[in-house]
Amino acid sequence: MSDSMKVNNRKSFVSAAVLSCIALLFVTGCSPSPAPPPPLPESAPVAPVPPPRPLVTQAQFEKLLYDTPYADVVEFLGMEPSRQESTYNEGVDGYTRPSLVAWYIWENPDGSFMRLGFTKKVLTEKQSDGLPAR
Repeated sequence: MSDSMKVNNRKSFVSAAVLSCIALLFVTGCSPSPAPPPPLPESAPVAPVPPPRPLVTQAQFEKLLYDTPYADVVEFLGMEPSRQESTYNEGVDGYTRPSLVAWYIWENPDGSFMRLGFTKKVLTEKQSDGLPAR
């Protein structure tokens, strides 16, 4: 058998094998398995929900004494303020000197609040509105 005949026989055999596989797939209804679905993205870790802030009360407000340091007020109330503001008083020539009051506000969810003014980190002014009794 010549080399060209061997090559032609091999080509015929491979072609017949491929056609047989295709026919078998068609007859059995099989199809190549689909590609696996893409991996799902990792979900972001869920941050723990902080506990609700304790309420500030009128009783606490009344116990706060002037000249109390800011750190002691925060410790007494058990939490940092909700927000902060400041006011600058230019003073009156010959009577008072300029001063800066740092206002710290503790707010309750119902809108009631206590607003405490500190000059040089010492309690100098107090205001409240609608605080619950206890």
